[in-house]
Amino acid sequence: MKLPNPVEGKGFFWLPESPQNSLPGLLRISETGEATLEVFGINDTRRSLNPRPFIDPPFSEKYEHIYLKRIVGITETGKSKLITLDKCKRITYSNTYPGLWTSTYRADYAFISANHNTKKESKFSKIEFSVEGLDEWLSITGLNVQHQWEDRRASVEYEHPQATPEIPLSDGISLRFTFAVKLPGFAAIAEAHIDQMAYISLASNTLRPLDDFIDLIFKLQVFLCFAIDKTVSIKTITGYSSEVTQEIGDGKKYETPISIYYRREPNSETNHKIYLHNMFFRYKDIKDNLEKVLNKWIEDYKKYELAFNLYFSVASGAYKYTDGKFLSLVQAIEILHRKISQEKRMPENEFRDLVDDMTKNLTQENCDFFREKLEHANELSLRKRMQRMIDPFQEFFGNEQDRKSFSKKIADTRNYLVHADDNPEKKWVEGVELSKLYYKIEALFQLRLLQMLEFDSEFINSLEKKNYRLRWKLYGSAETEHSSKN
Repeated sequence: MKLPNPVEGKGFFWLPESPQNSLPGLLRISETGEATLEVFGINDTRRSLNPRPFIDPPFSEKYEHIYLKRIVGITETGKSKLITLDKCKRITYSNTYPGLWTSTYRADYAFISANHNTKKESKFSKIEFSVEGLDEWLSITGLNVQHQWEDRRASVEYEHPQATPEIPLSDGISLRFTFAVKLPGFAAIAEAHIDQMAYISLASNTLRPLDDFIDLIFKLQVFLCFAIDKTVSIKTITGYSSEVTQEIGDGKKYETPISIYYRREPNSETNHKIYLHNMFFRYKDIKDNLEKVLNKWIEDYKKYELAFNLYFSVASGAYKYTDGKFLSLVQAIEILHRKISQEKRMPENEFRDLVDDMTKNLTQENCDFFREKLEHANELSLRKRMQRMIDPFQEFFGNEQDRKSFSKKIADTRNYLVHADDNPEKKWVEGVELSKLYYKIEALFQLRLLQMLEFDSEFINSLEKKNYRLRWKLYGSAETEHSSKN
């Protein structure tokens, strides 16, 4: 998550099974959504929220005060707010003065406006969340601005956009895009603001554990990271549950909006500009096939999770140095090819016969040694895998000699960085050339993702001509055509 400001509140906190043992504390939620709770005690028989005498407990209970399933409480931040902290771990404990101690807990999830004063798992029927760049990607607006320059007049009209139709996703969860707006107050004199924000709404007919939604939210977030070609962060998450309601009169109830906080990558560190012309595709490009595209993405992420995770960890800035980014990206693209292709150097039966023939006159010890060394000898080399990945996009990677040189540089540089293979006959690259090689591999991976989402060659060819960032990655300059196109 990425919050504009940290959240902080003082209050009292307790365990669901022992509300009589409430303790004063300070709740902090960082700009990245990480929740920590610092609690204080003045009772020499308690070391933490979980009452514990100073004598050593039985082994089975020894760590009960370190790992707590749930802490609940109430804070005062302008108005009383109920708090639930789930999956807590004690990270610090100090006893600087006899009878005075402090414990700090880190929670996986923080719920504000909800007090789950039981050990029962929190469940939700709907989750709404906002993501950086979603408004630009959707490009759906209720604003209509008219100017009359000669009369120095302007008019602004706003009509709230309708939510998009629901589309079914995996496991009985449906998705739609919704919109919220903040309108100017009646007392506006010198300025007036209309702020529209788009949300992704995930709904289920049954109550579900939060983790069911979180996994789907992550996949949708990285889908937008790919589409926008920027690391975009979650800004807000709000949950709704029939188990947490408020009365509005006449016996009617509504589900209380519950603010949800947690920390999970990817997170963008800077407030970068998002430009429409640098996106790989926008909502309008997939609007008619949205259900197919999103479900294909979710399905592919499950099948190629390791490769996808490696790529998006690199793209989100998890690696500081270029050689680390290069190695992870090469590993991602190699794993992806292994998953989508079963190609071998030779038919498996011929390879087994060859190994049998090579080892038939060896001692058992040597035979076992060589068989272990030859176990993966029928796999394609990294150089050959790169050539196979390039094949559908040959026009973007030059002539045959250019493509072979590109694949060889990747293999030689990977071997040099992993095995310190400094054979002078092998031409690895470093410095600026390594950065250029990395970005070209990234472009190849992204082109493959577009192909896997079934974007046709006509769309991909048009993207190569008009997308500044893609051209920069492929050619080192948006204005430079590759030699094969001259």
